Amino acid sequence: MKNTSKYIIFLIFLFQIISINIYAQTKIIAEYVENKITIEKPLILRVIIPNSEERPTFKFPDISNFKKVGNATKRNTALINGKLTTDQIIEQEYIAINIGTFKLPVLNIIVNDQSIKLPSEIIIINASASGTNNEIDNFKDFIDGSAKLLINVKEDAFFAVTTNKTKPYVGEGFLITIALYVAQRNKAEMEFINENIQIEKILKIIEPKNCWKENFEINEIQKGSNEIIIENKKYKQYKIYQATYFPFNNLPIYIPSVSWQMRKYKIAKDQEVSDAKVEDRKTFFSKSITIRPQALPNQKSKQENIVGDFEIEEYISDTTIQTGQSFKYNFIVKGEGNLAMINFQIIKNDSIFDFYGKNEQINFSKIMGKIKGEKIFSYTIVPKLAGVFSLSNYFVLNVFNPKSKTFQLLQANKNVHVLGKKIVESSGPILVENNIYYNIENLNSNKTSYNFRLWVSNIANVLVVIMLVFLIYIYWPIKK
Repeated sequence: MKNTSKYIIFLIFLFQIISINIYAQTKIIAEYVENKITIEKPLILRVIIPNSEERPTFKFPDISNFKKVGNATKRNTALINGKLTTDQIIEQEYIAINIGTFKLPVLNIIVNDQSIKLPSEIIIINASASGTNNEIDNFKDFIDGSAKLLINVKEDAFFAVTTNKTKPYVGEGFLITIALYVAQRNKAEMEFINENIQIEKILKIIEPKNCWKENFEINEIQKGSNEIIIENKKYKQYKIYQATYFPFNNLPIYIPSVSWQMRKYKIAKDQEVSDAKVEDRKTFFSKSITIRPQALPNQKSKQENIVGDFEIEEYISDTTIQTGQSFKYNFIVKGEGNLAMINFQIIKNDSIFDFYGKNEQINFSKIMGKIKGEKIFSYTIVPKLAGVFSLSNYFVLNVFNPKSKTFQLLQANKNVHVLGKKIVESSGPILVENNIYYNIENLNSNKTSYNFRLWVSNIANVLVVIMLVFLIYIYWPIKK
């Protein structure tokens, strides 16, 4: 009876430990989408990262008898128990080389510098419904000695470094794309090798120094979403690197010719009777290009280096306010261009307003070679004088629009109606109770902040140790 009681207590402890650990840890899930496919249908490996807002970094392994092709990242947002959660989903596609049944080993997937193990799996690759049986009579191989003759098939492909603009304005973005283009009718068998090492060497040669860069972060070489037609010929585009550069001045930017190496195979002359092949190398070379940024017309100040197709939105917490009370104001710049370069000159306090707590936030996306988004400037403002005042006197940007080739003023449109008595000027800023800076000198900044999740995880580890001691106590033989 005594041992039974101890066993029950042990189970209770174990259940609590498991519950705490499940809460304290977020488990990354790796899985096969499907284990029975056709030769035409890709094998998909999926990784799910629960409760994650950040874009993941990842690297999928090479698999024997499969060619790694495109990958995709998705976000899945759902409302669970009244809380909004976001899961990051990564899918990597592989194309099978041969049909048959294959036992894949345990695969190691790297996600956010963490190793994720995908268990061994049996994958069945069937022929397509429209496929034909290509079994060959072995006797033909015997009488045809030329079947095993290896030949070098001429590749129908080229490598290029390209830009979408050769004469951008100073401050206007131009897109650099490094890619391999393979014709649809290409018969040569090629594979990518040492991609990271090669692109690192290329960037040291071609990357302009007098530019702001926004990298499109191609984690894996991937095929373009659409076929590209060049001189009435269809190509598949394999993007290796892509970034947008914003020139700081009008100095010419020269991008020299660079090389790119591929693994290429010499194959049997008669593929029906022999699949013999020998590994070889093929080196491609790009053409040099020169980019000549244009100075902005009638440029007068550094602030006029803001270039882009932008518009503004505004948010104000209250348009009618008492003197001495604070209100919130957001000035939002939206559109296409270098949002990081957009800024106001320092807005100084005057006899009408005091400005506090400037905060900046950038939200943008990089899609189809374009950078679009918004930059939010947030202020807390305290009026000191009664009257109707326009915020356009304080919030204004002079922006050059490359589409219209003209300068335009982006300025506030909101007016504030202030009531009450004038607040007498003092040597310091106004401190009122509804201002976020009220009583700031008396706030204690030495208080320790706590990471609750880390605290729970540490408690779980301590309980594991206690549980082990408890097990020793129960099962260790006691000499009476």
